[in-house]
Amino acid sequence: MRTRASRARTPVTLGRLFSRLPDDVQRECLARVPFADLCRGVVATCKAWKNLVTSKAYRETRASAGWAEYAVFMSQWEKNSQCFLVTASGAHRTAPRPVVNNSLTRTLWDEVIIMDIDSRDERMFVYDPRENEWGELSQLVRWPDDQSAGDVIEGAAVVASESAGKLFVVGGLETAFSDSRRRVDAYDPATDEWSRLPDQPRPAEWAGGVELNGKLYFYGNELDPTSIGILDPVSLTWETAPPLPYVPYDDSLHAHITGFAREGCLVVMALFRLGSTEESIQYAAFAFDLSTGTWSEAPFPCAPVQAYRCTHIDGTLFALGSEWPDHHGLSEPRRFGAENTRVVMLRPGSTTWVDLPVPEAVKCVGTRISAVHIA
Repeated sequence: MRTRASRARTPVTLGRLFSRLPDDVQRECLARVPFADLCRGVVATCKAWKNLVTSKAYRETRASAGWAEYAVFMSQWEKNSQCFLVTASGAHRTAPRPVVNNSLTRTLWDEVIIMDIDSRDERMFVYDPRENEWGELSQLVRWPDDQSAGDVIEGAAVVASESAGKLFVVGGLETAFSDSRRRVDAYDPATDEWSRLPDQPRPAEWAGGVELNGKLYFYGNELDPTSIGILDPVSLTWETAPPLPYVPYDDSLHAHITGFAREGCLVVMALFRLGSTEESIQYAAFAFDLSTGTWSEAPFPCAPVQAYRCTHIDGTLFALGSEWPDHHGLSEPRRFGAENTRVVMLRPGSTTWVDLPVPEAVKCVGTRISAVHIA
């Protein structure tokens, strides 16, 4: 029979035994622990274990064995608002937030980059979801030193390129002081430096962008809504793809269109004019097949929300929006509401969207989302 003293010593003894195992064996064991348990117990138990589960080798072990976990990072628009990290199982935590105004987020190398898009400072921060910590990066300066105003990031497409290992800011707005609609900038995290690149051949406002097969595809340009621009992030050359088969609806276009890569295709989901009548203005998704160079209807239904923002990781797609009673038509007001905010998830090979639990404080209007590996 075990005594009280022996029971009290057991956790310490087991911990010591585990710590004597080779690092690769410890890594294989901890790789099987769910992320929620890692946060609640494992990481807090031992500093050495914390270092192990935040290492690159640990993430590679989980990914190669199919145990990798991801989360959706949610950043709200307003200054001093909260950020959230929500896992597929519904667990979430509040992430600290830097002091920025209107902001957008992108994921690069399993870290989240957040940018202040409407102030002169145009500051940029990086968030590590494993450490739950922020760091500040070099800011993009589009303001000439001798002017009180200049180009701003607002209206630009911001795309993270994993193949080039850089963040690209493409296009912008025309202001009374300057015109950034052709401007292209790139951020290199290896040097923490920005560089201005050759201008793009055609101006762009409020376009969206996504990386697919090593190239950046831009869609939803309000100056030419059906056009698709393609940038090679290595050679910095531009080309075009066949235009969208239908014209996106032109009322607040950038709020009703989103794009993503799925199964080797560029998919654009938007409010389209599918005909000449008011009833023909509906949400639809079209896929551009790179192998054939043609557009077709996407092989899955549109998200059951006004798809305000999308993000994807490991073939799983997430869409954040607010629900309409009739989301495929225009029987309700066309602007997004803060009520009935939903995040829906579409897994690889599935045609059914599944709801992801959303923190009550998250509102559709102004919330940005990015998917990121967490363990």
